[in-house]
Amino acid sequence: MNTLGKRTALSLANGNDIARCLLPLLDALGWHGDHSHLQEAMPHLPETMSITDFLNTLANLKFEGRLYNIYLNAIDQRTAPCLFVPKRGNAIVVVAVNAEMLLVYDSQSGEYRHIPRSKQNGVAVLFQAMDKNARSLLKQQPEWFRRVMLRFRHVVSHAAAVSLLISILSFVSPLFVGFIYDGVMVSGSPDSLLYLGTGMLFFVLADAGFRFLRSHLFLYVSSRLGNIIGNEVFRRLLFLPPAFTETANVGAQVARIKDFETVREFFGGQALIALFELPFMLILILALLFIGGRVALVPLGAMLLFIAFGFAIMPAVRRNNLTTAQSGSEKQSFVLELLANMRAIRCAGSSSIWLRRYRDISNQAAQDSFAMARLNALINAFSYGLVTCSGLVTLMVGVHDAIIGTMSVGSLVASMMLVWRILAPLGTGFSVFTQVGRIMRSIGQVDRLMNMGLENRQEANLVIARRFQGRLAFNDVSIRYQPDAPAALLNVKFVVDPGEVLILVGHDGAGKTTVLKLLLGLYSPQVGRVLLDNINVRQIDPVQLRHAIGYAPKDNFSFYGSLLQNLKFSNTNASDADVTRALQRVVGLEEEILAMPEGFDTRIKIDTMSQFSASFLKRLCLARVFLRDARILLFDEPETGLSAGEILRLRDSLAELRGEYTVVLATHEPSLFAIADKMLWLESGRVKSFGNALDVSQKYLG
Repeated sequence: MNTLGKRTALSLANGNDIARCLLPLLDALGWHGDHSHLQEAMPHLPETMSITDFLNTLANLKFEGRLYNIYLNAIDQRTAPCLFVPKRGNAIVVVAVNAEMLLVYDSQSGEYRHIPRSKQNGVAVLFQAMDKNARSLLKQQPEWFRRVMLRFRHVVSHAAAVSLLISILSFVSPLFVGFIYDGVMVSGSPDSLLYLGTGMLFFVLADAGFRFLRSHLFLYVSSRLGNIIGNEVFRRLLFLPPAFTETANVGAQVARIKDFETVREFFGGQALIALFELPFMLILILALLFIGGRVALVPLGAMLLFIAFGFAIMPAVRRNNLTTAQSGSEKQSFVLELLANMRAIRCAGSSSIWLRRYRDISNQAAQDSFAMARLNALINAFSYGLVTCSGLVTLMVGVHDAIIGTMSVGSLVASMMLVWRILAPLGTGFSVFTQVGRIMRSIGQVDRLMNMGLENRQEANLVIARRFQGRLAFNDVSIRYQPDAPAALLNVKFVVDPGEVLILVGHDGAGKTTVLKLLLGLYSPQVGRVLLDNINVRQIDPVQLRHAIGYAPKDNFSFYGSLLQNLKFSNTNASDADVTRALQRVVGLEEEILAMPEGFDTRIKIDTMSQFSASFLKRLCLARVFLRDARILLFDEPETGLSAGEILRLRDSLAELRGEYTVVLATHEPSLFAIADKMLWLESGRVKSFGNALDVSQKYLG
């Protein structure tokens, strides 16, 4: 376990019994991944790990787990290694098995020992490596949703069997009622009524139990599916190439993720149950045909009318679902943009313009929602009318047959009960008909997302061992962000040797930030090559590349959590001494943090963000870069928000790194020019001058 970070091991060692079993089980499974993979795979609070968290962590590391209720003595060599959680006691890792003894890791003592086989009952969690060719997240996943649903095929088949039993029980009640009218009332036997009532109560309870069981099965599928879709979609979005995510605004991406929740809600709601019952209505129609004869033709005709109306209105449902989703997403995007730029809007005095824009967008969204609601009202009205008319026609036909003597009174009452039992779910299923188009659209979005190529090309069980020296080179690099946009960079060429400091200068929009993004692998040039240690960055896994680079963007990015967690975001294995050294490179930051009532435990939240100055947040971001275990450091206008004294301290800190770290600095601050070895002057994406920093700076400033 020497590849695992000490802090990761310490965090797990201080956790509960299940958390303490994670590292020994990974050892037994032969996992030799990098500690960063393990940290990314674990839950936010690994110390309180549950069995579900344990399963999800191993799944993130490409091990599929299955749970079995089993006795300890039933575990054999074929199932080891595995996690065993007894009903009473602490979890253990079963490492090896022989005829009489088990070699286990005891989470309570933290030691390996032999224990005898016993009849101790508990849950065994068995793991096997996933098929990388078929299931690797890092590959494109065609028909991903269908293959995920196949994992629940046994649960769905059980739900289908339960629905079949419910349908069979549904015509038992009408048979009882019919027999009461035709048998008990004629014979006048109170005892028979008591026996029939008791039997009727048994079937009612059985029907209620089966319905509860079916709902439980669907809720299980819903919760598991929601967890799987949420995790995989979120992880997929994180590893998508930036070109796919940076071009979409925040509101559109939030709406996209929220839209995926409709799939989970559908599988956990009554809509799926109603639709699931529709195929079994044929059984009830056959039962009605047996009891009421030609009366069964009425609900059968109603079903055909339902189907015909459904096909006729399907295009309108799809069209309205699409327009409603688009207008709702546009409205949400506008509101998020407004909230993000509220101060700028007020300072510019453009509130009235934004109000007019919102009125137009809101009006369009309201019209689309009204059209969708009107279509739903039409469908519900048609459903209600057809169900009511079908019931009345059935009653008329049944009464007529009872009058002419071809049907008994008991058969008439039983037939009416069956008719309403058939028509009620039919109407309910049709009332949720408009949801089907939205669900299929969401499923299509999930499949399209899962079939997109990812940046990351490393498997989770591979070790990231590359250590870059820091030689950077651009060979005639050209890039444009859109086909019809001007070139962001055009034929840019320069070389930075390991340990040198490169200053990027030029007007806003000259291409300085684009150079940094290309070095980070966020974009790839259409022409030319970006080289790191003489290796084309296209040949380096993007995630591995960014692990080897420290980057301070122009904007200050802070995350929900404590100040210490925000600092260690760039290096989760950093020691207290590492944090202290990083803070000493940024003037006054450590003193300000220690002066706070909660010190490093002070939390950053959305509602407390305004309590921190721009200077403090900038210095926090800079300290995060210095804490990074990387030989290449990139800074995008680090002087923004800093005072003159803080800029001078930053200059001194960067000067101390010369010769050991390769530093690329995009800046407008002349006081930082003194630490540079080389300078690149960009104008409109072209190289105006490149070479010795002193020579280029004189041209730039002169």
